Amino acid sequence: FLAITRCELHTDDSFLFAKKMNALKAKFEALKEDSPTTSEVSDDLKSFHMETLVACLESAKGLYRERPWTQSSTWLLATKAYDMVSHFAQEAHRERIKRVYRWVEAERSGGKGG
Repeated sequence: FLAITRCELHTDDSFLFAKKMNALKAKFEALKEDSPTTSEVSDDLKSFHMETLVACLESAKGLYRERPWTQSSTWLLATKAYDMVSHFAQEAHRERIKRVYRWVEAERSGGKGG
């Protein structure tokens, strides 16, 4: 799902983009739930899942300037990811999420993102 979603973010269809962004926000939101099936999943698979979520977030960031109609959805996704950052075990994932969030916030306030 997430690898396909990452590719589908690179679309000229604003409806499809918004739909995929909403699906990604739901995936980030689902991190709150620690169901029994989630605890049975191997650490490697969880790490891969987290990596793909972060990669999708970074892909959306990459479209922010190129396609202005993606900006609101990207900001909402970055905000959701930032809200869920504590659910990411790896420090590298947390830092990448924070970096995207700070960049989007800087862009929204008219500054230059880094």
